[in-house]
Amino acid sequence: MIYGQAPNPHYARKTDRFLLKRQIIKNLRQRPLTKAELKIACNIQPYQRRTFDRALDDLYKLDVIRKDEKTQKIYAYGHEPPETVQLTVHTENLDLTIPAKREQAVQIVEKDPLIKRNEEAKMVLKETGLLENPK
Repeated sequence: MIYGQAPNPHYARKTDRFLLKRQIIKNLRQRPLTKAELKIACNIQPYQRRTFDRALDDLYKLDVIRKDEKTQKIYAYGHEPPETVQLTVHTENLDLTIPAKREQAVQIVEKDPLIKRNEEAKMVLKETGLLENPK
């Protein structure tokens, strides 16, 4: 390297921020996490706090991760919940599948008394975020 010349970024050594970015994406592909949960999953020490925040900012700017403002969970690109949900209604005379917005789906699911009795359905809907208050 010549004095005063910038190093080639393609051959730069792997910095802490680069390694943190890889670790963040790896953890978010498994499941969505809040920022505090992500710090625990990445085993961030107090002296790494600013580097972690900068790595998150870089990933936000690159649109690799997204944050849901309602739940404060961070999602990896392609792993966020869909905007619409397919709802299927089965009765004797009707078999209908329609796309619905997530907010509408949550309202419909919470009004259904059969779901409240079925423990497996409650568990699945709670994990997908469609059932917020299982009773």
